[in-house]
Amino acid sequence: MADIGMRAFVTAGVRELGGLAEEPGANALELVLPDALREPLNGREYLSIDLDREALTVDSPVVIAVADALAQGGCAAQAWLNPVYLQGGDLEAKWARAFRLTAGRATLAARTLEETTHALFELRTTYETDEKEDRLYTVAVNLTTLAPYEAVVRERASFFLDEAPASGELVRAVVPNLEELRRPLENALRRALAPDLAELRARQEKFLARELGRLEQYYGTLEAELDERGRRPAQQERAARLVEHRRAVALDRAKKRRDAVEKHRLRVSAEVFALLLLHQPWLRATMRLESRREAVERPFFWNPALKAFAPAVCDACAEETSTFCLHGGRLLCPSCTGSG
Repeated sequence: MADIGMRAFVTAGVRELGGLAEEPGANALELVLPDALREPLNGREYLSIDLDREALTVDSPVVIAVADALAQGGCAAQAWLNPVYLQGGDLEAKWARAFRLTAGRATLAARTLEETTHALFELRTTYETDEKEDRLYTVAVNLTTLAPYEAVVRERASFFLDEAPASGELVRAVVPNLEELRRPLENALRRALAPDLAELRARQEKFLARELGRLEQYYGTLEAELDERGRRPAQQERAARLVEHRRAVALDRAKKRRDAVEKHRLRVSAEVFALLLLHQPWLRATMRLESRREAVERPFFWNPALKAFAPAVCDACAEETSTFCLHGGRLLCPSCTGSG
């Protein structure tokens, strides 16, 4: 995460925990630490950070202390996103640009302005092998569609958030229980981790290959020596010791290989330490989707803040897709259409 993100995280976290945070300059932070941060930061009550000399990173003591304190106490906040233009214009034409229905047609059956909520989770993810590294990620799940919503995270810095709604009384979004959020949250986090995970796995595989190569060379030399000794005339007692020696070398070789694989195995864990519930109005566009054999009505959601439809998912695999096939009353992605 960029330094500006770290600075915003520390500032918001200190204030949430009851402390004071001021930014006297573009590259300076003045913190009056709350009780929850004083012990992990060596009993200090005041902290001045010159970001030109001391860049904030995931491994910075103050970042770790804020993340730990928020994780222990839990931190949930809410804000409202109030877009100016709400009607969405020609939703049928916009739907046709965003999605495609194979072998059928789509028409707008109804539109309804309602409130939705995005749950933005701040997660601390730990990558562990023989070393340990923490990284921070933000992922979003929409509570109406129960689908990951990456665009909300990407565009969050450009949003102007308010402390109250400005669109009048709307149909409120139903907040699901946490168990219903487990799968979309895992999917959102998996997508966010994917680039870093691929890089770290490639690095660990390189280290593992290097270590296994050294082991093969070492034990290959030992086995060559044993083969040479086995070709020499020997008494029965010496031959038995040689067999035992071979067995010991083979067992030790297998153990060292297992140890190397375990050492370089990448273990990943994540914990939520903060949650922002971001409320906003959007349009429920009920589309009538028809093929020659069947027809269904299905809601899609126009986001006036992003001027785009929210992601839609396949009814079978729950993966995001923009191409649908109508099959047995369900909307399926191309992959599930072929397998179904």
